[in-house]
Amino acid sequence: MNPQEVTLKNTGIERKNKIVPNSNYFRINNGYDIFYTSLNSSNKVWFICNPLFEEALYSYDVLKNFSNFTHMHDYSSIRHDYTGTGNSDGELLNSTIDNWILESIELINSIAKDKEIHLLGLRYGAVIASKIAKSIKTEKLILWAPIFDSEDYFQKLLKYNIATQYSTHKKIDTNSQQLEEILKNGKSIEVQGFEINDSFSSSLRNNHLEHDACENTKIIFSNQREYDAYLKYTSSYTFNNSPECIIIKQAPFWIESKMYYSEIQDFYNASLD
Repeated sequence: MNPQEVTLKNTGIERKNKIVPNSNYFRINNGYDIFYTSLNSSNKVWFICNPLFEEALYSYDVLKNFSNFTHMHDYSSIRHDYTGTGNSDGELLNSTIDNWILESIELINSIAKDKEIHLLGLRYGAVIASKIAKSIKTEKLILWAPIFDSEDYFQKLLKYNIATQYSTHKKIDTNSQQLEEILKNGKSIEVQGFEINDSFSSSLRNNHLEHDACENTKIIFSNQREYDAYLKYTSSYTFNNSPECIIIKQAPFWIESKMYYSEIQDFYNASLD
């Protein structure tokens, strides 16, 4: 099946009891429809890669408002839901990070062909954005608080499961090693309210941040600790294209439940500079 855009009659799609304007579906080669929003008609396009699980929920408005911010500076933007998430077709248990990367590339090549592509990724979305940048011509790659150690990130996801066990039952029945065994045995586990299986978890662990994906790369860290950890992790790495790294002190809006964040202006400004 050739890629095709599925045009809807309405001007917006219902999402979480709200109408999302300028939204549409795009049918990819595997037959699934990807939900996306696209605004403006500029030849310069920002393609935004969401983080995973709860982080995608907490950061939704921040990324939506970044999209609006780019429009005020004469850019187009594309935001989408990965298959198996949000309003896109499919089930998460049938998805992998590798598929999401390929689907994103297909979406860009189809609806933003021959346009100047700028990529933004938040947290694990930074991994996905860097993988996309390795495959398509990219003018700029912006990474917000990126996950650079995928294995460490996966182990932290397992700890969410353990924390849920304790908060629910006041005891821990299944530790991290046992959770991994459950996955290897073909069963699924829950992390942050989402069911994942071995295919997805293996894909998550085996995809890593591409440090030389784009000549024009900027990494924005939210605190000194993040930056120091990145320097330690990459201390033995030889860069062909050294990224520009900056620190903008900012509470972790992707996990913050005590306060509500709708925009982070300093991150927005630094991304377009």
